[in-house]
Amino acid sequence: MIFGGPRIDVRVPQAREFVRAYRTKMGFEPGYNSGLMFDSARMLGWALNHADSNGPAVRDAINKMTGLTSALGGELAMGPDHYTVIPSLAVWKVKNGVEYKES
Repeated sequence: MIFGGPRIDVRVPQAREFVRAYRTKMGFEPGYNSGLMFDSARMLGWALNHADSNGPAVRDAINKMTGLTSALGGELAMGPDHYTVIPSLAVWKVKNGVEYKES
């Protein structure tokens, strides 16, 4: 069987904390999109604290953002084309009922 889609890697400390807090507040496990939306709101808040509240200034602040970690693990960053930079991707396999990361 082959399946695809993003997942939250609970081995990452920030992701574990995000899942715990989300489950406590909402009563169920978050999906990956919940983590992305959480990160988006944090990025916007960060930018509003570091720029004037006009669109280009907020965009430029996000482009220069440093030190803000993602709820899903890693540091949030923005590429020059204003799309999120994804530092790595992984292939996960299931073998004998056990999920493992392909190296």
